[in-house]
Amino acid sequence: RKAPAAPQPLQQQLQQHSSSSSCASPAAAPAPVEAAASSRPGRAAVAVTARRTMSSRPSGPPRPNVLLLIVDDLGMSGMQSASMPNVHSLARRGAFFHDAHAQMPNCAPSRVTLMLGLRPDTHRAYGLADHFRDTLPAATTLPQRFKQAGYLALSYGKVYHQLLDDEPSWSNERELRGIDQLNASRGGRRRGQRPWREWRYNQYRTAASHALRARRRRADRAAGQRWAVNRGMPLFERGPDADPEGLLYTDYRTASRSVASLAKLASQSRPWFLATGFVRPHLPFNAPSAFFDAAAASSAAARPCGSSGSASECRPPKGASPAFAAHLRDGEGELRDFGARLATLRPGSSRAAALATAYSAAASFADAQVGRVLREGLDAHNLTASTLVAFCGDHGFKLGHGGSWGKHTLSRADTRVPLVLAGPGVRAGVEVRVPVELLDVYPTLLRLAGLGPPRGDPRAQPRLEGRPLTPWLSGGGGGDSAPARRGAAFALSQWPSPRAEWP
Repeated sequence: RKAPAAPQPLQQQLQQHSSSSSCASPAAAPAPVEAAASSRPGRAAVAVTARRTMSSRPSGPPRPNVLLLIVDDLGMSGMQSASMPNVHSLARRGAFFHDAHAQMPNCAPSRVTLMLGLRPDTHRAYGLADHFRDTLPAATTLPQRFKQAGYLALSYGKVYHQLLDDEPSWSNERELRGIDQLNASRGGRRRGQRPWREWRYNQYRTAASHALRARRRRADRAAGQRWAVNRGMPLFERGPDADPEGLLYTDYRTASRSVASLAKLASQSRPWFLATGFVRPHLPFNAPSAFFDAAAASSAAARPCGSSGSASECRPPKGASPAFAAHLRDGEGELRDFGARLATLRPGSSRAAALATAYSAAASFADAQVGRVLREGLDAHNLTASTLVAFCGDHGFKLGHGGSWGKHTLSRADTRVPLVLAGPGVRAGVEVRVPVELLDVYPTLLRLAGLGPPRGDPRAQPRLEGRPLTPWLSGGGGGDSAPARRGAAFALSQWPSPRAEWP
């Protein structure tokens, strides 16, 4: 079926500052096609979006720096209802992919796919406790490939999933001396979360929330139950007025560490790869008071089902099978972990509006930290012109879409994410509306940096399964007769059947 067009406010905001050339005219190109494979026991459900596309030659100067920015649980639908001026500003000076999709709408496998350029069925890290090196111990990650080419590689915040860091991806203490030794790889360890890079999802800041957590913990102990860190806690929290900008929040500190490292990276001669990950807008939707106040003043932020808030988007799909309805319910598990009463989140209810507003506040807070890294880190140290920037969400989050809340489904609201590329070799103001995948980021950054793919025994190092997105980055679009359009762009997302064991 034809994919819905991006809401008008976002299009207008981007097009006001974009160049007259766009990558492909939606009116001139064939409509995308979506299909869903069966989710029978033992099979993985698959969603595919396809459209004809073109190919082109790579371009861009060799050995630029690379800044990778990842925002947790940020889908296109959520971004369209939140105030995110810094991401929009980045998009105006680069290429904005409107129809990018995660290969699995779950934090750990989505990030592994991004960092390996391999599909989940290849790296086989399907769950939140699976490390890809158990299957592919000699695989070369994206930062590792740049490290092999002489780059310094370091990261802050949530890049890989919680407790699933990858030591071979990052430079060691000797290489990072004078930049950030605490961030360095220590060699042998390949998993676990280094304490100096600690980040927290469930960071509550008010006295009321702290008291509630203490009561819940005592009650669990008295009942002989294992303490569940989120059970009974609020789905969102407006931060204390004493810290309206969030200086004590995890994401603010993550941005500050990245900015401090960029100042030092600017004073040395080696190219670098810096990855920075922000945890908001992951549940709980906790954000500083200033961002809640701004979101509360926005009518778009309070609309469940995205900025349009249309009744059709909030209803379950017509003709949905019982299996698909169960699939949507399964995706609400994270909210149930908090003890949320999902029946109170009906479209039009005050509870639904409050939760949608909280998501927007958390997303806007993450955007503010992205802006700090770009302004205080790149711009302030004259690094912008020599740095490739890749920005993306790891997957989306349903805000009442299809009558459901949460993630972990093959709904477009869960798989479709913002993807922006900017920097050397990327023309400003390009808007791309063909389906692409997060899988494509790895080969695209290599191509722009003038690096070849990782090499080795294909059993230990499978070939990259993504496609370079460089054909669209020059803005040639449908007006160019050469090179001729050919091939098919598509996005494939998958989710294991709940009745099947992992393949």
